[in-house]
Amino acid sequence: MADYADTSGDEKPKGKKLGYLELMQAENIVPLLSEEELASISAKVTGEYEIDEQSRTDWLEKNTAALELAMMVAGDKDYPFKNASNVKYPLVATAALQFNARAYPAIVPPDRVVKCKTFGKDPDGQKAARAERVSDHMSWQLTSQMPEWEEDTDRLTLIVSIAGSCFRKVFYDLSLGRNVTRLVTADRLVYNYWARSFVDLPRLTEIMTLYPNEVQERINDRRFVDFDYANLETGDTNPNGSQTASTEDGDAPHTFLEQHRLLDLDGDGYSEPYIVTVHKGSGKVCRIVANWTAETAQLAQDKDGAIKVVALRRRNYYVRYLFLPSPDGGAYGLGFGWLLSDINHSINTTLNQTFDAAHLANIQGGFISSALAPKQRGGTFRFEQGEWKYLNTTGALRDAIMPITYPGPSQVLMVLLEFLINAGKELASIKDVLTGDTPATAAVGTTLAMIEQGLQVFTSIYKRIHRGLREELRLLGDLNADHVNAEEYKRFHDAEADPQKDYNSDDMDILPVSDPQSVTKAQKIAKAQAIYSLSNENPTMDRAEATKRVLEAIDAEDIEKLMPPPPPPDPKIAELAQRAAEAEVSGLEATAEEKIANATAKLAAAIKSIADAEGVEMGSQIGIYAQIVDMLKTEHAMENDIVGQVAGQGGVPGVAGQPNDPMGAGPMGAGIDGGGAGSGGQPVPVEQLPPGGMGAGAANGGVPQGAL
Repeated sequence: MADYADTSGDEKPKGKKLGYLELMQAENIVPLLSEEELASISAKVTGEYEIDEQSRTDWLEKNTAALELAMMVAGDKDYPFKNASNVKYPLVATAALQFNARAYPAIVPPDRVVKCKTFGKDPDGQKAARAERVSDHMSWQLTSQMPEWEEDTDRLTLIVSIAGSCFRKVFYDLSLGRNVTRLVTADRLVYNYWARSFVDLPRLTEIMTLYPNEVQERINDRRFVDFDYANLETGDTNPNGSQTASTEDGDAPHTFLEQHRLLDLDGDGYSEPYIVTVHKGSGKVCRIVANWTAETAQLAQDKDGAIKVVALRRRNYYVRYLFLPSPDGGAYGLGFGWLLSDINHSINTTLNQTFDAAHLANIQGGFISSALAPKQRGGTFRFEQGEWKYLNTTGALRDAIMPITYPGPSQVLMVLLEFLINAGKELASIKDVLTGDTPATAAVGTTLAMIEQGLQVFTSIYKRIHRGLREELRLLGDLNADHVNAEEYKRFHDAEADPQKDYNSDDMDILPVSDPQSVTKAQKIAKAQAIYSLSNENPTMDRAEATKRVLEAIDAEDIEKLMPPPPPPDPKIAELAQRAAEAEVSGLEATAEEKIANATAKLAAAIKSIADAEGVEMGSQIGIYAQIVDMLKTEHAMENDIVGQVAGQGGVPGVAGQPNDPMGAGPMGAGIDGGGAGSGGQPVPVEQLPPGGMGAGAANGGVPQGAL
């Protein structure tokens, strides 16, 4: 591999190879190459273009026939007689129109085209806000800033359903100062039919037509080298690849071959990706630019520490939209023009034979005796409509005239015609229920089930279209990250925003708003209504968002006016609510303090009574006071709980026992049912108490039954 060296500051001496940086940074490499090198490149481009064109000859012929069948092109017909019927039944055209009518509104909604999905956690909502900004900006770009996008999308859905393949070129136009998308039909994007895949093609060529003024613009801004194109061959390219010469029209377009290919311009044995533009008529190389960037280059260091290029990945400008993949493994797809071709031709033949039979039955012709003719006639007979031929016959007048009768249209032809039409509709999925022609007595549920079943084929095809649209939006997002002006981006959002950070694709995916699973209005409304019903039953769901989805499904206008944001809370009301809450808390605290005081007073009185009883009577009075304590336990259960919370560890200290009191030997808790030492209180050993003293609190916070 060659060094990743920069020789851009030097003139290219004869025989010196160009460096990677010089090749990558040059706005046009043509002036840096010799005439011999340019002639070799031109021959390589045109020769390999012809090879790719030859590989798809059969496909190109069938594709041309499919387009003519869809457009119902009818020429003159001289079989079985001159000017015979040549009606084209619109089977392919009907199928293509039905697909276009469903796909185009689904891809281009009325309000928003793009949505974004972020990955990873988003605790502060920064990713969601960024995704919303990108969605708003790209939707505005596609629907307002790029007027060609929606029109080309309409054409794309129609063409791809007929031809099976269609392409869109996505690039930044320097002259317009914005992103541009251009529809490229399959006959104008040439690559080898048996290529392994569309992603890693070694080369592909766009047959590009430019008007003389467009050529001059490219010369002025130095995209093309200056060359004399005034006297060169002009004219467009036919679908079969041939050139339509035009020598009289001075504004006729020039045909160029823009080939994305590999070339080894630095002579290191590794071919780099370039874009080479050649004037087809003259073979003049107008432009060569590198088709890689520093971000797409894979670099490595050799043993000497020098930076080497390991691989260069080309930038992709084309998005392929596929209708059906080709069963033979070809790189181009199949459309209705291919699938329905034989059936449509058979329908045309049967239909025209029916018309011809009816036409012949309505006219007369036959033979007349030569005796009735002014002179003798002979030779080969060929009938025109309503013509009579003369023969040499004798006899009666009725024998001198013999008319030829035609039976008219056959019932067999009518049955065959109906069979072929039904077979074509079955293949194209254009049943009556899908075209809106259903019996008035059909149940709603049955009709919806029939529509869903009939749309299965369409849904699978639409997912392929959706896949191509997703790739196109990704390319547009990459272009926005490189070219969107930061100041204009800020003005668009009326807020601080950086387009390079917003369009960072590391943790965000840009997607179409369209849903491949909901392609009809009935499906979208049914899904939105189901979500709304769930929001009524599930309080955790956002009902406002569910309502918004229903309004979007029915294409309601001015949804923001129908669902305005909730007004901010009134500061006065908020202040009153806060005061009420504070007053309620103060009242609860006062009530709790009062209950604690009452419980403490009653408990102290009970303890004092017990102590007095111990000093006066050691007999039966003790039992009486114990019963009083049990009554207090029942009467003041709530107060005791509060006391338990206040007392904490250790409970209410006990009182000293009387001398020589036999009850003073054991611990006695001052609390009653949790109003004493609490659950964490520990019993105090007897030896640590004063002589005759009562315990500091029972272990479990209460006076055991019968402890007195």
